[in-house]
Amino acid sequence: MTNHNEKIKPILKSKEFANLIGIHEDNLRKSRSTGYLLGRKAPAHVKLGRMIRYKREDIIAWIDEARVEVAA
Repeated sequence: MTNHNEKIKPILKSKEFANLIGIHEDNLRKSRSTGYLLGRKAPAHVKLGRMIRYKREDIIAWIDEARVEVAA
């Protein structure tokens, strides 16, 4: 089984994260001020001077929180 986590870079730029989840980068920009992204609490981000980055661990945790188990 392939570990998809390894395919995600350790630290992503906003545009890379937006492309990964299929949204426009502006939505991420707004989420940093509103605290919400796609109707859920926005993922944590790192601010380095004027640069914004997202850590792989935070992205994976945010995606995992949205997981819905379907009864078989």
